[in-house]
Amino acid sequence: MKSFREPQFEGLLKLLRDSDAAVANLNSDGVSVLLGNGVRLTNALNLVAGAFAGEGGEGEWTRVRERVRQGSRLGEALADTPEISPVAVRMLRIGEETGDVPGALENIANTYENELGISLRVLMNLIEPVMIVVMAVGVGFLLFSVLSAMFTITSNIGMSRQ
Repeated sequence: MKSFREPQFEGLLKLLRDSDAAVANLNSDGVSVLLGNGVRLTNALNLVAGAFAGEGGEGEWTRVRERVRQGSRLGEALADTPEISPVAVRMLRIGEETGDVPGALENIANTYENELGISLRVLMNLIEPVMIVVMAVGVGFLLFSVLSAMFTITSNIGMSRQ
């Protein structure tokens, strides 16, 4: 029997424990759209920081925005952010070098979206057998209850004839 400590389950449990991939997808996609439509990077980061004002993520994005304002590249500013994976940071740095930051952010968002979709499919594949067993036990209990009631009734009818 497989343990939930195995590598294929650890990523799924991390996804269930926190929504870093979803948050990173939202941020990457949002910043990509804003940059693609001509919004300055600092303004786009300001909007992202404001969007997470009530959820505790504002401080992290405000820090990223301030580092960009001081002259750091976006990839450097995001390198210390726990929500963004090192692979995404490398993809963003490549986008900065090629001059296509919106395209790189869109690729990062698509990557996170695919990762989230795969993890959800794995979760559903794990839940389906459990649901089938639970339903089978429920149907078995219902069947047992009906049959035991029928046997009791027929045995009472048989005793009353004697």
